[in-house]
Order: sequence, then C-alpha cells, then structure tokens
Amino acid sequence: MGSKLKISLTVEDINRILNALGTFPYNEVVALINSITDQANEQLDEIRKETAETAGKHERSEEE
Repeated sequence: MGSKLKISLTVEDINRILNALGTFPYNEVVALINSITDQANEQLDEIRKETAETAGKHERSEEE
C-alpha cells in the first residue's frame, strides 16, 4: 500500500468525484469508491457525534 494523504474537499466535491467514477467500469473503480465512502462516513459520523454532543450541552445550559 502506498503513502496516504489527507485531502480536504467539500461534500459536493466528493459527490462529483463519485459521480464521475460511476462512469467507469465497476471493476476498475470499486475499491477506490469504497475507500472514499468509508473515509467520508467515518468523518461524517464524527461530525454527527460532535453536533449531538454540542446540542446536548446547549440544551442542558438552557435548562439551568
């Protein structure tokens, strides 16, 4: 496996890339598509978790 890079792209950019990859033969791009979606889902899960924690803190401070 080669060296890894961390690239910051918008969700819209990622979707454009995935749409473009969808025009290639499946067997040529499936591993790349899976890698992109796996990494994106990990990051989105973390964002959702942080958002939920922040919302919970905000609700508790309003109750006080």
